[in-house]
Amino acid sequence: MWWRVGWILSRMSGWQKLAEVYPARTPPNGEKFNTYGLVGKVRYNGCLYVFVSHEGLYMSVMFLFSTGHEPLFIPWDAIHNKRPKKILWREMVEFEVGHPCITTVQLPKKIFESKHAIA
Repeated sequence: MWWRVGWILSRMSGWQKLAEVYPARTPPNGEKFNTYGLVGKVRYNGCLYVFVSHEGLYMSVMFLFSTGHEPLFIPWDAIHNKRPKKILWREMVEFEVGHPCITTVQLPKKIFESKHAIA
């Protein structure tokens, strides 16, 4: 059942479209965050892994939900229209990915404060 839930969420969020354009071709490097976020309208609470490097963001999900969620590598130049967003007490950064936009992503502000973040 979990594989089906993962696959459905990956379609709803736009993750599968991101994976077609921004597949991760190398293992992640940089500062690691086990975090929460949104891709499209789908919340990934506590099952999202983000690595911040000088080249961009590597994103993957916990094994249990990984069906349909191939690891992503989004270069900094594919991230645009960043804007702050506050959800309750959480400070987030919302941004669009791709030219033209494939989907929006929201990640905690602390990710963009990493020493590796360029965007």
